[in-house]
Amino acid sequence: MGIQELKKNNQYPIIFVGSGISKRYIKNSPDWLSLLKEYWEKLDEDTNFYSFLTKIKEKELNDDNKDDINFIVNAKAASIIQKKFDEKYLLQNNLVPNLTPEKVYREGISPFKFSLSKRFSSLDYLENMSSELKEFTKVIKKSRMVITTNYDCLIEDLIGKNSENIDLFIGGEGFFRQTTSWNELYKIHGSISDPNSLIITENDYKKFEYDSIILNAKLLTSLVDSPIIFIGYSLSDKNIRSLLQEYSKNIPTNVSKMADRITVVEYEPNISSLEENIEHDQELGITYNRITTDNYLSLFENISKINQGVSPAFIKKYQKQFKNIIDVKGRSGELDTFLTYASNIDSLPEDYKNRNTAIAIGEQGTLFMVPNIVDYLNDYLLDKQKISLQISIKFLNNQTSGAQIPYKKIIDELNSSNDITLTTKDKLRIDKRIESTRTLECQINAIKINIKDKYFLSKSIHEIWNSKELKEINKIKLISKTIKNHPKDIENFILQEALPQFTELYNSGAKSNGVHSAYRKLFVMYDLYKNGNIDTTIK
Repeated sequence: MGIQELKKNNQYPIIFVGSGISKRYIKNSPDWLSLLKEYWEKLDEDTNFYSFLTKIKEKELNDDNKDDINFIVNAKAASIIQKKFDEKYLLQNNLVPNLTPEKVYREGISPFKFSLSKRFSSLDYLENMSSELKEFTKVIKKSRMVITTNYDCLIEDLIGKNSENIDLFIGGEGFFRQTTSWNELYKIHGSISDPNSLIITENDYKKFEYDSIILNAKLLTSLVDSPIIFIGYSLSDKNIRSLLQEYSKNIPTNVSKMADRITVVEYEPNISSLEENIEHDQELGITYNRITTDNYLSLFENISKINQGVSPAFIKKYQKQFKNIIDVKGRSGELDTFLTYASNIDSLPEDYKNRNTAIAIGEQGTLFMVPNIVDYLNDYLLDKQKISLQISIKFLNNQTSGAQIPYKKIIDELNSSNDITLTTKDKLRIDKRIESTRTLECQINAIKINIKDKYFLSKSIHEIWNSKELKEINKIKLISKTIKNHPKDIENFILQEALPQFTELYNSGAKSNGVHSAYRKLFVMYDLYKNGNIDTTIK
């Protein structure tokens, strides 16, 4: 499936995330071989690490396993290193900080795996990756399921920063449970939160292979409605090859159509485009779409344009509630019906909660309430994407064309979307708004600063905002006027100071004496600064 076809089909994908993603964003994130070398050197063995691996290879290599020999060697090496490391800890307890012999005994913890969990607990992000990480977060939020073989908590950290709930399953935990199969994260090789769950040794992989039968069955069920994208893996990786081979045996479609369901993204330095090819692997018996690139920002921007109207998190939340109602009341044939907003389910009156009730959700335009300005700004500026594109358009068109509202991302999404059709009236209203929206430079030049306040034009946001000499409205004007002077600080200020302050002021109902308007102008200017001027009409 080409990237354009992926967007056109508009299905939330299942994403597999490999170690290449952690290496791309986290400092000192190792691959399997370098991790084993790092721990071998902690043992102070006389034998060179690569000599150690060579001895294992010479012993294990035969005609039947030559394609998997590196995997076999690494797994056996990990088993030996674990045994030696755990034995060394018993003699030298300070080998692993914050781990006591009592904890090892009572909880059955491997010192080696405990040390690994601490090794991967630091999320020291590489510089100049914030834009790419932000787009990657959007991809996670647009994924039906995320499956990763990484130990670290990169995905949880990104999701946590965006206040998005996701069901987490570690190891084989979620394979044997009935779940919604929406908005779920599977850490199939374990997680640092549970050291003994980490899969690295020969015995660990044998157990994983048994559990993976259940994983494959679960994924094959979801594959009918969701494409699969592998990111951060190499095609030589045994994990990915085993999964692809299993799909080729069980996907209920002919081989020629498999590329419509499976995409493998491979990193290639200095390739700025997304180079796509349909590949056929005779050994695996599978056809897939291969994307080669170094431009992950463009890749993530394209994937994140998938929009089925509501997010996977929303689907999961209400699917669970509907299922509970139907399971409990439906068995005895006691269901009744009434109509409500989906967003009101959590706050139903007690008499409704106690009734034999099934809840129906109709078309979005009929049932969903249009947000107020605070709802809209929090969703737009914090990039929550909980308000659908259709509802955002409805909100915009209910405002006067001159109202100060950020909306550049909505125009970009409209122009890239294939499944949103505007009425002539809606299109004219949006075009009128675009015509009345001035460029960032024009808005900066139009701001008048009092002579006595011009001293602050050269000051930092922190100095302006915390000044006791300035009124709130003048602080906002100064920051708006100098918005291009604060590239490192403006985003944090908008999201952590200005937006909460505006929200509190708006909800209080107090007279603002122009402060409301000043904040809204600032939000518009921030939008243009961050996302570019609006210089096009709706296509």
